[in-house]
Amino acid sequence: IIFFAILVALNSASFSHDIYISSGWKVIKSDINSLIISYQPRFTGFDTLIEKNGLHTLYPKILGTRQIALSPTSSIFVANVNITVPSPDDFELKSYNVLKQNSFNGSITAPPYFSDKISLKKSKQTINDFVTLKYEGIARNRYLANLEVISAFEKNGKITINEEIRIEITFKPTVLNNYNQDEWDLPVSINHNETKQWIIPSSFEKQSKSEHKKETVLNATNQTWIKIRIDKEGVYRITPSMLSESGFNIKKDEIPTIKIYGNGGLELSEKVADAIKNQLNEQSIIVKTNSSGDLSEIIFYGSPANGFKFNPTTGFKHYINHYSDNNYYLLTWKGNPGKRAVARKSPEGTVINRPTTYINRLFYEEELNNAFNDGSGRTWFGRNLLPATFTEQLHNLDRNGKIYIAVSFAHRGNETGYMKLKVNNNQIMNYPLSSVSGYTDASRIIKSDSIPSSIVSQDNRTSLQFDYNTITGATSALGYFDWYEIHYPALLAPIDNQIGFFTEPSSTGLTEYSINNFNSNDIFGFDVTDPANPELIENISNVGKMFVFRNLNELNNPKHYFISSALKNAVLESFEYSGLREDIADAEMILITHPKLIESANNYKKYRESQSNIKVKIARTDNIYNEFGSGIPDPTAIRDYISFAFNNWNKKPKFVLLWGDGHYDYKGISTKEINFVPTYQTEDDSYSFNEIESYTSDDYFANISGNDDLMDIAIGRLPIYSENIGNPMVEKIKNYENNSSNDSWRSKITIVADDSWKYKGYDGSMHTGQAESLWTNVVPNDFQVKKIYLAEYPAENVTGGKRKPRVNEEILSTVNNSGTLLLSWIGHGNPRVWAHEEVFERSITVPQMTNIDKLFFLTAASCDFGRFDTPDIRSGAEELVLSKIGGAIGSFSSTRLVFSEPNAQLNEMLFSNIFVTNSLGQRYTMGEASFITKYNKRLANDKKYCLLGDPAVKLLLPDYNTIIETINQTDVTKGDTAIIQALSEVEIKGRITQPASSETDLTFNGTVVITMLDSDKYIEVLEEDGKIGGTIHRFFTNGGALNRSSYKVENGEFTSRFFIPKDISFSGLPGRLYAYAYTNDNR
Repeated sequence: IIFFAILVALNSASFSHDIYISSGWKVIKSDINSLIISYQPRFTGFDTLIEKNGLHTLYPKILGTRQIALSPTSSIFVANVNITVPSPDDFELKSYNVLKQNSFNGSITAPPYFSDKISLKKSKQTINDFVTLKYEGIARNRYLANLEVISAFEKNGKITINEEIRIEITFKPTVLNNYNQDEWDLPVSINHNETKQWIIPSSFEKQSKSEHKKETVLNATNQTWIKIRIDKEGVYRITPSMLSESGFNIKKDEIPTIKIYGNGGLELSEKVADAIKNQLNEQSIIVKTNSSGDLSEIIFYGSPANGFKFNPTTGFKHYINHYSDNNYYLLTWKGNPGKRAVARKSPEGTVINRPTTYINRLFYEEELNNAFNDGSGRTWFGRNLLPATFTEQLHNLDRNGKIYIAVSFAHRGNETGYMKLKVNNNQIMNYPLSSVSGYTDASRIIKSDSIPSSIVSQDNRTSLQFDYNTITGATSALGYFDWYEIHYPALLAPIDNQIGFFTEPSSTGLTEYSINNFNSNDIFGFDVTDPANPELIENISNVGKMFVFRNLNELNNPKHYFISSALKNAVLESFEYSGLREDIADAEMILITHPKLIESANNYKKYRESQSNIKVKIARTDNIYNEFGSGIPDPTAIRDYISFAFNNWNKKPKFVLLWGDGHYDYKGISTKEINFVPTYQTEDDSYSFNEIESYTSDDYFANISGNDDLMDIAIGRLPIYSENIGNPMVEKIKNYENNSSNDSWRSKITIVADDSWKYKGYDGSMHTGQAESLWTNVVPNDFQVKKIYLAEYPAENVTGGKRKPRVNEEILSTVNNSGTLLLSWIGHGNPRVWAHEEVFERSITVPQMTNIDKLFFLTAASCDFGRFDTPDIRSGAEELVLSKIGGAIGSFSSTRLVFSEPNAQLNEMLFSNIFVTNSLGQRYTMGEASFITKYNKRLANDKKYCLLGDPAVKLLLPDYNTIIETINQTDVTKGDTAIIQALSEVEIKGRITQPASSETDLTFNGTVVITMLDSDKYIEVLEEDGKIGGTIHRFFTNGGALNRSSYKVENGEFTSRFFIPKDISFSGLPGRLYAYAYTNDNR
């Protein structure tokens, strides 16, 4: 056995250009004027795949690339790298040269999901554009551009690999800053270290203290606050008796300070650039006093959480708030004077329009059934018990016009369904709904038609009768009522003493609106075009019980008005204003939690602050909703609060910890489970509900600077759902960081790879190859790797299908006995199991993991094993992280369906960032490693991956370096070879150095574990998977153990002696030698 370039020192290269080398990038020159880099893709050959039509295609295996579809039959492979630039404009792709190409006969395998809209939209390249450079956005404190290079393409029946491209980028820096704005400057670009003078100052440093004071809006913690619930549109009033019943009293001298805040029931803007603009929005109100100067009543316009909006292209369409059926306003007094409504005067001039009718608009939308089979997104359909009839009263109907009806209907089923609509027994619609299959869970149609007003019954009631059927009558197909809108002509008169209407988009010029027959002379009119900022309008009528006003109408710019003499009584709720905007916490971590989890959150805060230099700011979700969402539980309020802290604290926070489980059912439609810390769900397509395109992503809460999808802060979630889970979780973190076993499990990695079998069909050796790539290209050589490849294990046919029980046993034995620092699953999965053979089963496997002193970090390159947002059901990743007796300290896994090759690449990138060290020799935390990974991987596939765990936890990778100096007096530090023979004695000498140092640590006294392995074995396994000839899996396994013994370390040095057994391989190939050292004081 030959030993050379000894694989022993437990230290990895620091993060510089080296992290990109494994993917083929090399920096030739880098400074503030230019960047010259070379790209030489790590091409290792082709996988041959058989398409459904029997055609053999080739899949290029190129490390760190992704496939982009250009058409159903054409695709390219591209590699990306981030570049720090001085500004969004001051950089240029000066030149590039393709220095070497290689071509092969064949066709590239088509992408697995061609209709991936994100891939198609993002790709601007053609085969002729080998290199593109575009500005991406702000990466926490840097301007970032993305360089994209085509590494492989197909043309004229040949696959071409661009084997070397040299690229030059020039910069025009105009401003250079001192490098002192942000101590947390993680490397996110290939030229990171050379461009620190381009760091963007925080907005806090750009503004004066007086401006910052204005940003906080209020000095409000000493004020009294009341929440007002609004369920219907109207003009509302609050009287002293209503306040008194709620336990409040406003003194005479406090009346001028009465204020009301609200957002008009609208969802918060999701644009990243709007996050910093989130302020409590004060609404103008009417405050009346009696003859003695005491409060008489507060009057204001209350907007509902739904309504109609106008779009010049699509016209009027209704909207709902996906997070709440009610709107809320915040009432307070004391402090500064409040805004008072002053009636806007009507414009003067010649009136050219005096309408007597308008279009009244009403809608009904039912939310009962989620659009996705397993629940996802924001869309809910209505009832599926059809036929169904709905009746509406069309008040003040004008029988001379037309009624426009729009309806939405949805369908699940593998055959065509038909939606029918009758209005007052007159059929007006009969439309097909296309069958759904594959990844599409449902389809929806939106149709509209008109009927004459004259067919409505004399009592102005209209009935809408919905029905659904299929040709075969299949019970597996389901139709769903979704919503309807009715737009009908009505006389310009109040309905129950109130009227709301839009001016006609086609109307222009000065128009006078006269509305009669109110029941009182006290009539209030508002322009509510912007529901968050209603304007009181002047009544110019000289006649009682009539409201008259004028508007200068503009083409395609309709105004929305609401006029009422019926004042509604407001519903008041008290709440505690916590002053989040006034608290410049300057904490390194923001912990967001639910009031029911505050005890465990405080216990975590106490531990984290005592254990490290990390200061923790706890923010409750209810306080965030009130102070950043005006009382509505909008998840974007959480994003906006994090943005406020990021942009206004003197010190930018580094971490966000979401301390609580969350799910997709914001309104509690299908579950009573508390949404402790809500999720962000992507917006759904209007017509097709495809489970690939709908997902949850905690990344959304970390996108807080610029106007891009780049994360600006590290984030993790612990899906806690009770204090009985939260407090043990604190103890689990504490135990991991302080009481974990010191033995060599910290230098061990376990990779579990799927075989060819899957639910339908087979995958060949794809997962085995991905596992081997991870081991070969990413895992440092000084870590011991345990491979559990399913292809190696025999299958048993049992009730329920094919199983491989020895794999289950091997996983449990590794986790519970020898231990493993990292456990990586590569293959198929779902929230319950791994693999078609169920080698991991959530309810069976997790309770058998008793490794509390050797917790692993899980990476699962697999479909939705980390799907934490399903209420009432916990995923395997959740169970592993929350287990009180063992399992995982954290998990990086997907929340939705994902694809194999992007999964493998993301997994490799994460592993790279786990093992790398900074310039001080320090490892990154789980959150930091995830953060850097997400910068380099930003596809929709990657956004579905979530860190379940404390982002501030560092994995227990050894920090000190173990250096082997001699083997049998041969100096192996210089690359000399040591030859070991059977039955011979071996003497190994070495020493321990501190992180980022080559000096021996004389204070290190403890134990070193020496493990020597025989030469690696090359294995070929033939798997009978149903494919003709089967599938051959090719990989290496560890050689047999020649020695595994412990020795004493004194003053940083050690010597070990042992004999080699006679039964060695005699291969003459290299063996492996590992050294792991530890002390009793946890070094």
